[in-house]
Amino acid sequence: TPFKIQVMPLPDKGKPDNYGGAVGKFTVNAKLSKSDITTDDAINLTVNITGSGNLKLIEAPKLNLPNGLDAYDPVVLDTITGRTTTISGTKTITYALSPRAPGDYTIPAIPFTYFNPESGNYVTMNTEPMKVHVTKGKNYKPGAVKNAPSLTEIHNISTTPISNIATNDKPMLYGAGYWTMCLLPLLSFIGFVVWKRREEEEGKDTVQLRSKRANKIALKRLTTAQKLLEEKKEQPFYEEVSKAIWLYLSDKLNIPLSALSRETAQEALIARKVPHDLQNQLAHIISECETALYAPMGGSQQMNTTYEQAISLISKLEGTFNV
Repeated sequence: TPFKIQVMPLPDKGKPDNYGGAVGKFTVNAKLSKSDITTDDAINLTVNITGSGNLKLIEAPKLNLPNGLDAYDPVVLDTITGRTTTISGTKTITYALSPRAPGDYTIPAIPFTYFNPESGNYVTMNTEPMKVHVTKGKNYKPGAVKNAPSLTEIHNISTTPISNIATNDKPMLYGAGYWTMCLLPLLSFIGFVVWKRREEEEGKDTVQLRSKRANKIALKRLTTAQKLLEEKKEQPFYEEVSKAIWLYLSDKLNIPLSALSRETAQEALIARKVPHDLQNQLAHIISECETALYAPMGGSQQMNTTYEQAISLISKLEGTFNV
């Protein structure tokens, strides 16, 4: 018998600006791979979010690093440990940090907020602040400070009357500077014409440009999935492909992750006039990823096929959304 499910939106009251879409009940902790390093080293900052809820859809927290420490894009891995009425497990987010200069740094507490449906409130937790001691490495080269000129470098000021200074009797017309100034506007105009023609030629093939841009976005979304594919980690691979697709849909359809489902996504895709064959491909890949979490899908060959299908799907959707 068909039945209806009413999905309530998350309340705006009490929602912090750093809310990353977590719904359920979670705990959070963070740790550094080491706290004493040199400027030649890099360290890993690992954030573990453990609990039950929409684990796979939680966004990585944003770091507020002190000046002197740089962070690269995080690597995210979801480990599902239980599936009953909710999904439970751990989301591991690893940030690679690199110091620019020696010194003592304090990484501030990382806030993490989730919505607890039982209490109906937002709960914010914070990790402990972490200290990093950085010393000079062998390759450390501080920025050179330019010294002011010494008195010996300042030449004497001539007191000879202007009328006594020898003048150049050669007409300006024969000087190299004169012709250089005349040619500069012409060379600039020629350069502009060449650039404009090249831009027009590239603009003629808008389909090719859109395709390149769409493929770039698809590959960026599936970077972590590609790494898991190379490592032949089947279950994490399908989880990452599913997450990449849901995050892409959330961004493009402007629907919060907490409110995104197959039904809301399909309604939005229909409203955006996305072709039915793309909708069917989307449903197929999502179902395949969900099925893979319960049973093996056929090894690396099937993983390669799914990866290529996911890239093709996101690329085609990107082209459709940007028409």
